[in-house]
Order: sequence, then structure tokens, then C-alpha cells
Amino acid sequence: MQQNHTPKKIISRYKQFEECNWDNFQGLEEQKIIKTLPRSLRLEVRSCIMKNLIENWEAFPQVSPGTIETVITMLFIRVYPRFEYIITEGELAEEMYFIINGVVEIRSHSNDIIATLK
Repeated sequence: MQQNHTPKKIISRYKQFEECNWDNFQGLEEQKIIKTLPRSLRLEVRSCIMKNLIENWEAFPQVSPGTIETVITMLFIRVYPRFEYIITEGELAEEMYFIINGVVEIRSHSNDIIATLK
């Protein structure tokens, strides 16, 4: 990155992200490994990881196993370092987020805290 004249602030954020990933996954790139599995095994592994989250989420009352399976195939675990923006006000949302661990602050453009999610 330094060879591409990347600003130090961006390099610092990248390093924070890598440290956060290491702290959470110890270098194991689980998502990449899961993608290489045969479809049926991939679904079983993802089901074990994500099923509890989906089944206990109030937005999915009494959903069918097929619906749960479909949602599970679209879920990915992402880890964000402290103070990293997930999305900014006015930006078009293309993803849905579940907070499994930690706290997310919703802030306005003027940096006022609008809400805190846990």
C-alpha cells in the first residue's frame, strides 16, 4: 500500500482491521474455507453457525426451514474494528446487519449519537 502512495490514515485503518480480524479468527479465513466446501456440507456448516441467530430473530416468526436455509446462504460474518464506520448517513444500504457482539452507535452527520445498538 505504501508503494501506491496510500495515505497513512487509510493504512492505519487497514492495520486496525487486520488486527481485529486476527483477534477474532486467529488468522483462519473461515468464510473462504466454507466457500470451498460442497454445497450440502456448506449449508450444514453455515446452519450450525447462523441458525440460532435466524430462528430467534423476531422478524422471522415461525419461518419455514426452507426460508431459514435461504437466508443462511446469504449471511456472512463481518468484524468491524472500534470506531470504524459501517455505513454513513445518506448512503444507500445494500446489506442487513446483525450485532452478535459489541456495540454500534448510530451518529448524525454532526456526530451526535442518535441511538446505541447492542
